[in-house]
Amino acid sequence: MLVVMQHGATPDEVRRVVETIEELGYQARPMPGSQRTAVGLVGNDGYYHLKMAALLRADSPMGLP
Repeated sequence: MLVVMQHGATPDEVRRVVETIEELGYQARPMPGSQRTAVGLVGNDGYYHLKMAALLRADSPMGLP
C-alpha cells in the first residue's frame, strides 16, 4: 500500500502516519519527493484495519483523525 501525503505535509504529520502504520505491525518506508512525501506500507496482509481507515480519511488534515 502507498499513502501519498498532501502537498506541504510537515515532518510531524509524516511521522504520525509512520507511527500509525508501525503500530499496526507493518513497516513504513517514507519516500520524500520534490513536492510530496509518500509512505510505503510493507507487509500488508490484506486485512482491513479500522485504524488504517481513519488514517486514510480524506476529510481530515493529512488523513489523520
